[in-house]
Amino acid sequence: MLSLLSDKYLPNSLHLYGTNQIKLLSTVVNMDGVPMGLDIFDVASQFNKAITRSYLKWSTCSMLIYDITRRETFKSIRTWLEDARQHLGQHTEILLIGNKCDMEKIRAVSYSEGEDFAKKNGLMFMETSVKDDYNVEKALRTMHHLEKHASEGTLSSLARMLSDGIHTDITINTGDGSIGAHRAVLASRSPVFENMFSHNLKEKELSTVEISDMSIDELRAMLGFIYADLSPQEFLNHRLALIRAANKYDISDIKEACVKSLMEDIDSGNVFELLETAQLYNLSGLKDQCIQFLVKSDAIHDDQLNAFIQSADREFIEDVFRNILAIKRR
Repeated sequence: MLSLLSDKYLPNSLHLYGTNQIKLLSTVVNMDGVPMGLDIFDVASQFNKAITRSYLKWSTCSMLIYDITRRETFKSIRTWLEDARQHLGQHTEILLIGNKCDMEKIRAVSYSEGEDFAKKNGLMFMETSVKDDYNVEKALRTMHHLEKHASEGTLSSLARMLSDGIHTDITINTGDGSIGAHRAVLASRSPVFENMFSHNLKEKELSTVEISDMSIDELRAMLGFIYADLSPQEFLNHRLALIRAANKYDISDIKEACVKSLMEDIDSGNVFELLETAQLYNLSGLKDQCIQFLVKSDAIHDDQLNAFIQSADREFIEDVFRNILAIKRR
């Protein structure tokens, strides 16, 4: 595995990390011109099975590898497959690999044996040789496509749970509408929701959550992000509302996505509004980007500046201009 990910043959790589360890191996694979990160947990066959299972449950796909020159490694695949099926699920994609196919003279497992086993058990199959660089990149590409397929299927199912109202168990009410959702999904993304549903609060007892400071469209956008059912345009339209919601319900990935997007869209028409948003929610990165924009921009209008001075906190205004002057003096 080290040889495979280091892009060169390492004939004596075993001593680099021993046999009784679980290794996290990372590489970048070029997929149609786009660099994609790939993390692989390499599980030694001698390792404690209970610990191995804890890694399996977090994997989206699995690669089972045997040595074609050692028949006992092929025989052990059945046990590993049973473990994978149990802890990854019956429909998880698995790639079976017979390694060292360059060593044909001492082959102990035929190609047809590996292929037949894969067909009978619904696996993908190939043989590889790191030494000859045969099917190495193909194996990594296949793992990437399996992972992508599994992730897309999961996200599609999650989106349907929201859009089709499948087995909802909580109703969220706003001033202009209601949407059904799922306690487990909300609790897994937000410690605030988790606290609501874990203790004897009214939300748990009544199976409703009242959100008076959010419109139905803003709520739909927040839930759309959580359930992976939010279009790019809806995201752009509701970024500021999403930041407010993310701050209130402590949903860090929503906040990070919105801040990153806003930082890319700073212009003379929104820079002061974004500065105040950065101050309100303690978004230092957004604040710094806005200040950098003000330093470089010549398109700031007096009416926008005056509106900012009239509405913003006095100490914050002083801090902004102090930072602008400090940058210009460099």
